[in-house]
Amino acid sequence: MPLTVIAFQGGRLVVGAAHAAVAAKMRQVEPSLIAALTRDGWVVESVRFKSHWQAPEAGRTRAIKPAPGASAIACVTALSEQVQHTQLRDALRRLAERHSG
Repeated sequence: MPLTVIAFQGGRLVVGAAHAAVAAKMRQVEPSLIAALTRDGWVVESVRFKSHWQAPEAGRTRAIKPAPGASAIACVTALSEQVQHTQLRDALRRLAERHSG
């Protein structure tokens, strides 16, 4: 079963599985896994399994997306002033504030 430890912090273990079936099976044995790790001296409180996870290729980095331009931010700001839905309006304002200036 191809499994990869993605993260381990604060007693929470995150494991990547290449296939959903593997992740599902591992969820079934999670209590046994935690017990075995605890016996080996690890302090594991919970395990999360992510399915369809693939390790990044060695030497490759993610491309950084460019920030939206001033005209895009102006459009988002204008839209936020027209939206009636409070949560959407607040989200649009936060988006504009995060990318302006």
